[in-house]
Amino acid sequence: MSIRIEVKSDVLQPRDITPKSGANAGKTLTFYEQEVWVTLPGNDGRPRPFPQRVVLNIDVDRKQLAWPVGVYTLGDSSYFINRFAGLEIGRIALVPVAAQQPQRVA
Repeated sequence: MSIRIEVKSDVLQPRDITPKSGANAGKTLTFYEQEVWVTLPGNDGRPRPFPQRVVLNIDVDRKQLAWPVGVYTLGDSSYFINRFAGLEIGRIALVPVAAQQPQRVA
């Protein structure tokens, strides 16, 4: 079983922050977030019983759109090896899961 990601709404939620230090100190910055639900495999390989809520950051400034409602898995470009030779997940790339076709009964 792979990681299953379900997008239930394509609504983006803005979140404003005002950094206290750095180049943007005192400026209000707006980030956009999209809620998704992730089902991970358990130790036995079967899906865990309850999905977990995850928030994806959507880069509106770079014209990134909200992910459409649907079921996805992580694309290969989401993974990378860090400088300590560890596996990490970077910028999220979702790949739609093909719809299951019903089996034909002969």
